[in-house]
Amino acid sequence: MKCYLMKLASDMSNNWLTPKLKRKVIKVFEPRYKRKFADDEIREIAENLTDFMEIYLKFKWRQKNNNK
Repeated sequence: MKCYLMKLASDMSNNWLTPKLKRKVIKVFEPRYKRKFADDEIREIAENLTDFMEIYLKFKWRQKNNNK
């Protein structure tokens, strides 16, 4: 089951991670790490950023709506 979910997640990540977005990730992060990234590292960075932004935006939304 776990392998199926990992494969499914991998397939889904290929749909939203466009070449343009990959180039942006490379442009921002490769100079900071001073090395070239493999494709799976680029995908992982993009996924981590997406996850972080989702959590952050949910937090801000809850904060805004709970104060009313």
